[in-house]
Order: sequence, then C-alpha cells, then structure tokens
Amino acid sequence: MASRRQPTAERRRQIAEAALRIIGYKGIRRLTAAEIGREVGIADATVFRHFRNKHEIVLAAIDRLHELLFEGFPPDEADPIERLKSFFMDRLAMSRARPELVQFTLNYRLAEAAGVEGLTKAFAVMERQAGFVESCIAEAQAQGLIHQAFAVRPLALIFLSSLHATAYAQFKSCSRIPVDPQTVWDTMELLLRGAAIPAAARRRHTTG
Repeated sequence: MASRRQPTAERRRQIAEAALRIIGYKGIRRLTAAEIGREVGIADATVFRHFRNKHEIVLAAIDRLHELLFEGFPPDEADPIERLKSFFMDRLAMSRARPELVQFTLNYRLAEAAGVEGLTKAFAVMERQAGFVESCIAEAQAQGLIHQAFAVRPLALIFLSSLHATAYAQFKSCSRIPVDPQTVWDTMELLLRGAAIPAAARRRHTTG
C-alpha cells in the first residue's frame, strides 16, 4: 500500500535513506525505482517526481550519509583525548545501529557510483574526519598530553585505522575477532596518553 503524501524534503530524505539501505545490503545494481518504491512505500514513478535520475538519487544518498556521520559533530569535551573518545565511540555506536553504513566508510563504492562529484564529496568527508583527529592530537601535544616528538599524522592514521577495523569487525560479527569497543578504546587511550613519555624515557623507567 502506498504511503500518504509527504512534503518534498521529507520524501527526498526517505528516498535517500532507502538508497543507502539498498546499496548497503544489496549492492548498487539493485538500486532501481522499483526497489526504492518498495522500501519507501510509494509507486515507482513517484521516485522520479523528486529526482531526475539515478545519479541524483546516489548524490542525495551520499549527502544523507554525511549528515548521519556528522550528526552532533564535533564533540565538545575540554580534554582533546576525551573528544577523540566521543568520536570513536559514537562512530562505533552508529555502525552497530546502522550496519549497512559501515562499508561506505571503508570504501568508495557509493561515491564512485556518483562519478567525480561523488568522489569529491567522499574526499571532503575523509578530510573533515582526519582534520578533526589531527587537531585533537595537536591540541593534546600542546597541553603536554602527547609528547611533541610523535608526529601528528601517523598517530591520526593509527587512530582512524583502529576505528575502521573495529567497525568492520562489528559489521562482520566475526567470532574469531571479539569486539568490545570500550576495550579497544582503552587500548587506544593507553597508546595516546602513553605517547606523552618519549620511548627512550620509558625504556629507562622500565629498566631502572
């Protein structure tokens, strides 16, 4: 049964959400007006009253993904490492609640379907995330929480790689890789806060 008439903006959001679910669970080739219509509860033809073509639908799906990724962003804790924790835990909570979104944060499949414009949007998201993580690490260094000898970008790469690997493990529910987000974060925090002491000093402290 078709759903009742919705305002244009709301219907566009519903179609974009449906596109994310279809692509996430079934693949880009299954993104058709018929599939979207079934997901949203509207006639096939109604889809193209809101979008001119499939390309526009994919772009709208990318925009919706970005809205979801940056909802409540950035965290506002005073401690920059606590801000990183909020970001880390929020991303993992989202990956549990919306598992179909995980693969979009790990590859460019969705963006590639929208061509150059889609890839540009995807790179902007990556830069925004990386910029946030790097700024938190740099601020932590300025406060003496992380030693200046450690380069910001490699630490940011380790942080983001750990986040993506944990999200993927949750998505796959792999029994050989038990996933406890808090334990993963605790390990990451030890790494970050432990980086406040130069390696040579830690060795002297351990052997002294």
